[in-house]
Amino acid sequence: MSFLFRTVTLLGAMASFALVLYVGRNNNSLVLLMLFGIWVPAPLIAISALHRISQSWSADARAVLEIAGFIITVVPLIVYANVAFGPPRPRPAGMFLVVPAFSWIIIAAVALFGRRSATRT
Repeated sequence: MSFLFRTVTLLGAMASFALVLYVGRNNNSLVLLMLFGIWVPAPLIAISALHRISQSWSADARAVLEIAGFIITVVPLIVYANVAFGPPRPRPAGMFLVVPAFSWIIIAAVALFGRRSATRT
């Protein structure tokens, strides 16, 4: 499952990055595009790193981590694809700011849960 998890999150990070570039293709600010290019895939990189260090966690905590990882990979891609290929929006960047923020909150909750499960065993 570890290889599958890392593969899915890596592909999700690359697809998210590609959608950021696609939506921001008409933006004149290279710095802003680079910041979004870091911000959007960062939660997927973090959840993948968390997966690597979760070996001391309980089986339940690792299962929660993997479910959260797949959710954090798939749901943002759906949102970003809707922004990129859906109806035109006056401010498309909003979703690229909010979705990673929610992902970070989920990652923090899963990390706390996993840390607590590791100290109990």
